[in-house]
Amino acid sequence: MFSLLITLWLRILFHSVVEDDSPSTGGGGRRRNVLYAVRGGMSPGLYDSWPEAVDAGWHDRAPYGNAVTFPTDQREKAEQWIVSRPRANGNMGRFQERVRQQHIFVRILFVLLLGTLMCVAIWKVSVYAHNMFECDSTFNASNPICVGTGKLKYTVQSNMAHLQSLVMVEVTALVVFLFTYLASFL
Repeated sequence: MFSLLITLWLRILFHSVVEDDSPSTGGGGRRRNVLYAVRGGMSPGLYDSWPEAVDAGWHDRAPYGNAVTFPTDQREKAEQWIVSRPRANGNMGRFQERVRQQHIFVRILFVLLLGTLMCVAIWKVSVYAHNMFECDSTFNASNPICVGTGKLKYTVQSNMAHLQSLVMVEVTALVVFLFTYLASFL
């Protein structure tokens, strides 16, 4: 963490010295006879400098063949290339494009749903451990498993109505987003 902060500080401090750290120049050099073409994504286009291309999503697009360099004398060819195939071929390219276009609420919903499912799984495992050690029939206060699972079981059971409401809201929202997503294919 500390080395990352030092590296960032040095980059900011010596930004005027290091003009271009693109892979085509080997880092640290300056290259003016190259156009950086980025297609698809949030900001497709031709860029004259490496930092602009990186801000446009060069690193996200390059692994799928959607970011390349062209000599400056081939500007027309680069513009045709950007228009010719706006996203990667195949189903995986289309899926990744749709995932990038998803609304932030969809991503938050998936994280919340996964968190809720993990909590339910942990609760089920603790109830299984509680029953396996027969903590209900012979409560043993010195057994940490019985004490911990008993507390968790009591907490979940006392808040069961709230948890059921939360799960129902998440499932309803997930179904709505799923239908919206499937309707985009029509």
